[in-house]
Amino acid sequence: MVPHTPSVGLRSIAAVVAVLLVAVGCSSDPDGAGSPSPSAPSSALPTLSTDGWAPETYQRLTTLIEANANQNKVITFDWDNTIQARDVSEATLAQSEANGTLTPGDVPKALAPTFVADGKTHSIKNGIVDYYEALTKVTKGDQGAYPSLAWAVQAYAGWTIEQLVDQTANTYARGSGATDLATGKTTLIGKSDQARPFVYPQMADLLGYLESRGYDVWVVSAGSAWAVRWMVINALNPAIREKYGDSAIHDPEKVVGVSDLTQDTRTLEMRSDQSMRLTGNARYFNLDPAITSKLKITQIVDRTVSWSGGKVSAILETIGRNDLFMAAGDSDGDLYMLRFADNQLLIGRLDKPDLEQVLAEGLSGGQDTVMVQPTFSRDHVGFLPNSCEVRNRTQSDPELATKAEASINTLNSKGWLPGFSSC
Repeated sequence: MVPHTPSVGLRSIAAVVAVLLVAVGCSSDPDGAGSPSPSAPSSALPTLSTDGWAPETYQRLTTLIEANANQNKVITFDWDNTIQARDVSEATLAQSEANGTLTPGDVPKALAPTFVADGKTHSIKNGIVDYYEALTKVTKGDQGAYPSLAWAVQAYAGWTIEQLVDQTANTYARGSGATDLATGKTTLIGKSDQARPFVYPQMADLLGYLESRGYDVWVVSAGSAWAVRWMVINALNPAIREKYGDSAIHDPEKVVGVSDLTQDTRTLEMRSDQSMRLTGNARYFNLDPAITSKLKITQIVDRTVSWSGGKVSAILETIGRNDLFMAAGDSDGDLYMLRFADNQLLIGRLDKPDLEQVLAEGLSGGQDTVMVQPTFSRDHVGFLPNSCEVRNRTQSDPELATKAEASINTLNSKGWLPGFSSC
């Protein structure tokens, strides 16, 4: 049996997260602005902080949101490197390997055949994260399928959901990755190259702002649905609650991600994420241990992987709407979802110039529909309000400065960064 790592106390996590994440624009309301009813006018509600946002993007985004408030319009967000800095599923793999709870011998042999790529032989015996990263490189086609994303969940076959989310808690480590915002350093996991994930303060603020304005907000992620839900409950929602109140927190049922079929250890019945949604099992989506400790993960992928075209499938199948008001994403895996929406918020990772080029070529919208918020997603992590801040953060890192310049030039060529060069 896979060792069960004790859960991190949820109350202590919520307290620390609130301190770490609510550094962005808390209201002066001594009650945390939780009192206004959903029908209250926007002027009576907390507003989105300007901290970290590119001014032109902030202005266009808030104007759009206020003009269309309280109409139940659907907005979808990617998770990794959009709401959250870094990748929670890959980081959890690294954490599981680092603390020895998931070893190469634990991964089902059928999931880890030895293969050759780029003249090298890749074996699971050489390490779980190394194997996963090699598999990722050979399976990522040009905006096509990305089956290795499902592998990051399948590797936990035989674990319960509770055991998996316990590892997510250990990976998050009480929000320790968020200290990188102040230090400019990169908090790594064990001996891996994976950095600890945390929720961008600005994105926690944005989701609370949208929920308080009557939007139907969903997360559509290519990460582990259960890991993302843990992050929603323990990292995102405490920050939202502090500023906007309980009525604005994000419902973990409105997270669509990668999952496997699970088997109830009491009845041997098979469960799917969608079947739990259709039966209204709120305790499952809120990760109640009484439920999740009885559901064992199988090797059978639950449904289409919600990456690339699979994100649109997930929207149609789960949300059931084809009138997507806005979508937010950061990568080529979000392109189809972004194209599907009337408006696009692009989290522009300036440390990934090749990615920005792909997005510039894949999105046809101009300044009237595409809004870009530049970030660094790894080293010197965080939102970038202008080019002067880019220069400040890259003074001692010429390689990063070169990448950022290339990304800015690409985004400017589309007219997507108006005013960003003004400090």
